[in-house]
Amino acid sequence: MAVVNALKINDTLGYVISDEEYWSARGLRRTYHSDNLHLLLDPGLADIIGMNVVLGFVGSPTFGMELVEVIKQELAHREKEKKGEFPKQVQDIAHLANRLCAKLVKEKVNQRLAYMFGFDLDELNQGFFKSKDKQYTIKQSDVLKHALQIINRKDAQSSIKDIIKTEILFMGYDGTDGMNIFSIAPEEGVLIPAASIFESIGIGADVSNLIFAGYLNKIPLSRRREGIDPIEGLLQTFWSVNEAGTYNHQVGGYCHLGIIDKSRKKPEQRVRMFAGHKAKLGSDAVKAFKMDLLDHASTCKILQGLFFEDMEFAAGEDMLFKKCRNSKQLDYMLRGYKSEPALAANKGGNA
Repeated sequence: MAVVNALKINDTLGYVISDEEYWSARGLRRTYHSDNLHLLLDPGLADIIGMNVVLGFVGSPTFGMELVEVIKQELAHREKEKKGEFPKQVQDIAHLANRLCAKLVKEKVNQRLAYMFGFDLDELNQGFFKSKDKQYTIKQSDVLKHALQIINRKDAQSSIKDIIKTEILFMGYDGTDGMNIFSIAPEEGVLIPAASIFESIGIGADVSNLIFAGYLNKIPLSRRREGIDPIEGLLQTFWSVNEAGTYNHQVGGYCHLGIIDKSRKKPEQRVRMFAGHKAKLGSDAVKAFKMDLLDHASTCKILQGLFFEDMEFAAGEDMLFKKCRNSKQLDYMLRGYKSEPALAANKGGNA
């Protein structure tokens, strides 16, 4: 199911991060190919309206991707045809997405009902439906019971259960409200603003919330309002996913990091996405720091270089091993050993 975390640094800078693990075949087969973060506005349009928005989702990949496309199509239609008021703030896009999400869920319910019984939700509510010029009353108790199970997401064989577990998060900047975070749970159909400068959704949210809360509890309110340290915030963002993967199933693989930075001059650089080896190296550097193999200054320098100064992956990896306290122990840690094998053997452990 994965996890999606967002952290607001200040009014113009924020991070959103996710992993790539998903359990398909009704939770029986682990895969590492989820694509959970999506830019909703192309750089040109975003520059014109002064807004950048990233959508993150967890749950059903097919429903999530379909919702992303539906939102993009609606925004493109409004812009091209000049029909309907174009959203001016992040919350406007989030509200629009909530309505489109509810509509899409209803379509899926109708498809399931039509496949099983030949009628849709509206026809069920009115108590009858027509087929080939004949009217049929919906009154069989077994049919009504099964139909209600589908609608209420209690049908064990229905894909509606997977769809309704999907959660959606929005993080973005606009000229009115600055940086903001919103989330949607399709099962409730309610748009919820983040209660703090962070938000977490998905199966790893419990652990991620503890990481962010533990960090922010040490920062006075005045500093949180002014903005927290960007690199320290990035360190905590990576750590939130690392720990979620340690203590929760269905969280793992490479990190996918999005940085929304309104201060960048070029429109195409105001949202930068990292989904490959750089994101993995950032995650590993933070892991090394937390295991006391890398000092805080070097960790921050690696993160600064990789994600704000265009440092190449090879240079970042070289710095990680040169600055670490024990390169051999770091190598063992990155390969998944619980401790250094030679050390364990010397102490009478199992080599």
